[in-house]
Amino acid sequence: MNSTLLHCLFEFRIAEAEKIAEWLRVNYDLIEKFYDTYKPDDKDTDKVIVITPFKEQKKVLQLTISKVLKKKIRVGTVHAFQGAESFVVIYSTVYQSDPYFIVNSKELMNVAVSRAKEHFFVFGNKKCMEGSNNKVAKLLIEKCTEKVPEVWIDSSSRS
Repeated sequence: MNSTLLHCLFEFRIAEAEKIAEWLRVNYDLIEKFYDTYKPDDKDTDKVIVITPFKEQKKVLQLTISKVLKKKIRVGTVHAFQGAESFVVIYSTVYQSDPYFIVNSKELMNVAVSRAKEHFFVFGNKKCMEGSNNKVAKLLIEKCTEKVPEVWIDSSSRS
C-alpha cells in the first residue's frame, strides 16, 4: 500500500471513530437512563458496546471515545465479544471500498449482529456497502434501514 492510500484509510478510521464518539456523547446518558429505569433487573448486560472487525480500529475508537465520554464503554473486535450481550451494539465497519469482512466472514458478522439484545447500529460508508455485489452486505443495509432508516449512520464524510 502506498503512503497516500494509508493516510486516506487512517483519516477515514478517525472520521468514523469521531462520528461514533459524538453519537455516544449525545445518546449514552439517555440510553443508560432508559435501561436503568425499564430494565433494572438486567444489571449484568452492557448497555452499549462498540464492535469492529479490526484491532487497529479498536484502538482508535477507545482513544476517541474516551476523549468525549467519561463513562467506560467496552470496545473490541468481534472475536472479543463472542458470548457477550448488550442492549445496544454499535458496529464500526471502517470500509472505504470492498466490505471484505462482511462478505468473507459471514459467521463472524453473525456474531457481531447477534450480540445486540435490542438495537444494532452500523457506522460506515453506506455507498461502499450498497456498491457491493455481495448479498450479505446488501442484506445488512436492507435490514438496518427497513424499519428505522436512520439506523445506518454514514461516516464516509467528515461533516
